[in-house]
Amino acid sequence: MSNRPNILIIMSDQQRTDSLACYGNVFVHSPNIDRLASEGVRFLDGFSPYPLCTPARAALWTGTYPHLHGIMDCVYGIADAFESSPVPTTVFDRLSKAGYLVGYFGKWHLGERRPASMDHWDATDSAEGHWVTGRDYIPEAQTRRMNEFLQRLRGEKRPFFLVQSYRPPHEPYTAPERDMCLYRGKGIFRPGYYASVTALDRCVGDILKTLEQIGARGNTLVIYTSDHGEHFNYRAKNNKTTGHDDSIRIPLIAAWPGRLTPGAIVRGAVGLQDITPTLLDFAGCEMPDYLHGRTLRALMEKPGGRGGECFYVQNTEDFRSFAEWERLMSAGGYRPNSRSHRSPDEEWDRQRALWTPRHKLILSENGNHALFDLERDPEEELDLFGAPKPDFFDQYTHFPDQSETTARLTQMLQQEALRVSDDWGTVLARSVLEKL
Repeated sequence: MSNRPNILIIMSDQQRTDSLACYGNVFVHSPNIDRLASEGVRFLDGFSPYPLCTPARAALWTGTYPHLHGIMDCVYGIADAFESSPVPTTVFDRLSKAGYLVGYFGKWHLGERRPASMDHWDATDSAEGHWVTGRDYIPEAQTRRMNEFLQRLRGEKRPFFLVQSYRPPHEPYTAPERDMCLYRGKGIFRPGYYASVTALDRCVGDILKTLEQIGARGNTLVIYTSDHGEHFNYRAKNNKTTGHDDSIRIPLIAAWPGRLTPGAIVRGAVGLQDITPTLLDFAGCEMPDYLHGRTLRALMEKPGGRGGECFYVQNTEDFRSFAEWERLMSAGGYRPNSRSHRSPDEEWDRQRALWTPRHKLILSENGNHALFDLERDPEEELDLFGAPKPDFFDQYTHFPDQSETTARLTQMLQQEALRVSDDWGTVLARSVLEKL
């Protein structure tokens, strides 16, 4: 193998950060992912730049925010979401050009065509369930195929860059019976969600074991993450696409024996858009000048560093029903630009959000702004935007005036929009400031 590291990314879909024991969950069984965290670096403040599958994945693989890569919605029935993107070159293209063997297993959700840079392609687009003929759990089948592929890499001279992308714990919240029985009948909401986390954890353990068997574990950077979180329809009509922490926070773990400090913890904001520059850095590749993400290599290799003091989120909250989505998908190819404009019927609401360790600000095109004090209200139950203000339960009249805090956070949000050249976010922030 080359002196450059092998790279393995293991992704779940729609996984809450607090669904793992290493992130504080007190009832879930996730020993293999927890061990991965104990062997490497655990980022406590990892975020999705856009809490929806396709835009988040495009941000991950390009290192840019969705307003630049142009993929603002999930795609179905099209060949390639990047075909008309202003950022057509992905990290796969760059690492392939740099001499890496590139392979992908599982959920792609960026089109049905095999990208040219893929040496091995065992992927599907999306919209499938979690089972083959109702009997074979797809994540386990994917894991077996990846392990067989890894076994064939013994003696391979090129470093590899592989992705294992699982569909769970995304709904329909199903898992093998051996995992379901751990959570049923215990008052746990959505037991199938957590059962699927445990099922994936077992798959992660199987992959790590195979890396050890072929002698590749010591020279492989392993990253575990997800595309966005999950709020179980609590925050809005759909189970993501809001700016709340349970929608935008993601697990992010990196391990590389002998190179990364075991059990290291990094506080401060990092995001999916930072993964592409990080991989390019480890692989010794040139950094494109259009990247919004920043390499996390120094944070991984030197304990004590911090991520950013804030994180900027783009979002479009969707109010359409599953029936409407089924109608759209059955009508043919669904392209990624449907929600890039204002909906006169308010079928969706374009938003921008800013996270800081103390506050969360959400700005809305439809005027549904929100402000949360994350220290006093980490569950984001009390919307302080405009407080003191009357409401039916008289919850907000006793709060002090929030105008100064709101203005300061809106200015910070505007600066982040300017930093990444998000014109629409800049305009939205300016319009809110004018009304404060």
